[in-house]
Amino acid sequence: MNINFNKINKDKVMGDLSAFIDKLISERDSLSEIVRNYNKDEHIEKLIEENTKLRIHSLHTLSVKEREQAREFSNKHWESCKGNTRYILEGTGIGTAVGVQCTKCGVKKDITDTSNW
Repeated sequence: MNINFNKINKDKVMGDLSAFIDKLISERDSLSEIVRNYNKDEHIEKLIEENTKLRIHSLHTLSVKEREQAREFSNKHWESCKGNTRYILEGTGIGTAVGVQCTKCGVKKDITDTSNW
C-alpha cells in the first residue's frame, strides 16, 4: 500500500509541476509578444500627451523648492498646532505667487520660487 501512495503523490506532483511549467511558457510567450510590439517612441508620445493634459488642467505645479518648503511648513504646523495647510495662489502678471497658510493658527508663508519665472 505504501508503493501506491508514493505513486499517487509522485503523479500529483508531476501533474502540478507540468501545469506550472505550461503556465510559465504561456506567460513567457505573452511577454515576448509585448516586447516585440513595444514602440518606445509611441510610448514617449503618450506620456508627453498625458503630461500636457495634466499641466493644462492644473492650477499650478509646485517646483521642487516650493514642494520642499510646503512640506516643511506642513510638518511644522502639524506638530505644533495640528493645523492643516491651505495653499494660496496669486497671479502676478509674470508668474504665480505661491503661499501656504496654517488653518489652525493662521500663520502664512510665501514659498514662491521665482527662478521659474
